[in-house]
Amino acid sequence: SFYRASTAVSPASMAQVVSRFELGGAFFAQAREETAALLAPCSLLPEELRPAYAPLLQEEGREVERIVKAADKLSAYIKCLEELEAGNNEFGDAATETLEALRSMEMEEVAWFLDHFAEAFGLTLDGLQRG
Repeated sequence: SFYRASTAVSPASMAQVVSRFELGGAFFAQAREETAALLAPCSLLPEELRPAYAPLLQEEGREVERIVKAADKLSAYIKCLEELEAGNNEFGDAATETLEALRSMEMEEVAWFLDHFAEAFGLTLDGLQRG
């Protein structure tokens, strides 16, 4: 998925690893796949826009990792809400635990999303229309 792009192996880091260690073909195959996945969204853009967006897809760092982790947790929480709405009560504990994990991240953006949008993911279409 798009928000996992920054966790992929970059060509620069591949070169550093290769220069220090002798690794099997499986590593190289995985690295090629991850690098292709990293750059795939850029290939959908017009040629003149690609240089501007490529660095954004390759960005790394603690803040990016924190945002990616929050996005993963939000995705998991939304999945739990959808399953609960569909009558699959096995997701009740997971929803509670995931919500607690999201709140414990103490991220203003996450709290705002939960306060303003999360409830809608547990509603039926009729419930959404009623507002």
